[in-house]
Amino acid sequence: MIAAACRRSARVACAFVLDPVLLRGDRVGAPIVQFFFDSLAELRDALRRRGSDLALLEGDAAPELRGFAQRVGATAVFYGHDDDPHALARDAEVARGLHAAGIHVESFVDHVYYGSGEVLQPSGAPYVVYTPYRRRWLERFAVDRRPPADSERALRAHLLPAREIGATPDVPSPAAFGHVASTRYPRGGERRGRQLLSAFLECGIAGYAESRNAPALDGTSHLSPHLRAGTVGVRACVAAAAQAAADLPARAAGAQAWLAELIWRDFYHQILAHFPRVVSVRLSSARTRFRGAAPQATSRRGAARAPGIRSSMRRWCS
Repeated sequence: MIAAACRRSARVACAFVLDPVLLRGDRVGAPIVQFFFDSLAELRDALRRRGSDLALLEGDAAPELRGFAQRVGATAVFYGHDDDPHALARDAEVARGLHAAGIHVESFVDHVYYGSGEVLQPSGAPYVVYTPYRRRWLERFAVDRRPPADSERALRAHLLPAREIGATPDVPSPAAFGHVASTRYPRGGERRGRQLLSAFLECGIAGYAESRNAPALDGTSHLSPHLRAGTVGVRACVAAAAQAAADLPARAAGAQAWLAELIWRDFYHQILAHFPRVVSVRLSSARTRFRGAAPQATSRRGAARAPGIRSSMRRWCS
């Protein structure tokens, strides 16, 4: 997304909108709030070292982004597509307001490897069973690999100076929205995400196929919250998994198992996009097809994996 914005724009300003209703509601808890705030603080520091800043906005996303875009003279707004139904409704409202102000709006697939409409059955229908989805995903991967974008390099000559962004609030503490911070929660930020990815590739991926399912072992990558927040890109993870599977025979089984979990993540987002009721109703059993938008039954696999996508998310949600 950022690399694309830099290709199309002479100057780029980075902004993030805090939604106080969401942050104080029951859809998020202290771990995710602390993680995102840590990540925002690190991002702001990185931008300030380069003479720019992170515009931290708070309130209703539509008027906040429209007002900021008009203030800095932006002619386009770029954002990462999110299949969550609440995010889709929010982004549609933001887009309407920006279009009404004469501002171009464009979304990009960067939260998942392939978008929800890119890996489909030959009939054009979405997959509702993982195994055939994975086969089709791998077929596409063989001819359509998407390397990680070097966003940091792309930004070097394009960042809007801090003086033109203007003063914005400090990154708040979780306590400002009623949450209690803890050192037990996962640490956010790109630096931490890169450390975890490097450590996993060096020491954890070889045994991942076996250890990931053993609760007593620390056998997962711990990268799920980083993938959700964007502090580690899914393209970087897929590229690392594919390379490890191809180049390191001793790690091939673990790398293939991890790649399968990353593909599962794309699969879940496809389900979420085409059947948004899974937000409140669990997935059907493997032998029962979706009828309309409502699952007809619940499987143990769906109940265990759909909400968290990966077993390591249990630590994240606790």
